[in-house]
Amino acid sequence: MVADPVAIAATAQLVTTPLVVLFAGSVSVVGVLANIVVAPVVAPITVLGTAAAVCTGMTSVGAEVLARATGPELWWMVVVADRLARAPGATLTVPDGVAGAGAATAIIGVGVGAAVLWSRRRTARESVGARWQHGRGERPAAPPPR
Repeated sequence: MVADPVAIAATAQLVTTPLVVLFAGSVSVVGVLANIVVAPVVAPITVLGTAAAVCTGMTSVGAEVLARATGPELWWMVVVADRLARAPGATLTVPDGVAGAGAATAIIGVGVGAAVLWSRRRTARESVGARWQHGRGERPAAPPPR
């Protein structure tokens, strides 16, 4: 129940970090938390905003009503971003530009690669452990001959 939102928020943070570093020269420490907190309002904002964009060609009044309907959700998103961004230590300053983005990409790549290797190693250990009986070092008995 908690793993999915955390995984989605962490993935969003990892994917966007190089671009943020490229333009802003900073990394958010609270970005994952902010994404988790605003996750419930992202879908309504997306649906209503897309519907407003589609309606613009047909009726500007309908598009405006749909766009204004996103107001409370957008307010919540802005409040969360503003308050978390003001928290002490919320951002780390890093070199900006192409060099900073390249370094961020390399660090993320190494981190993701290490996580994948660790996960595979752990899965391999678990499968080997499942072949041994209850960790006592005894091999399972061979099935009876037919």
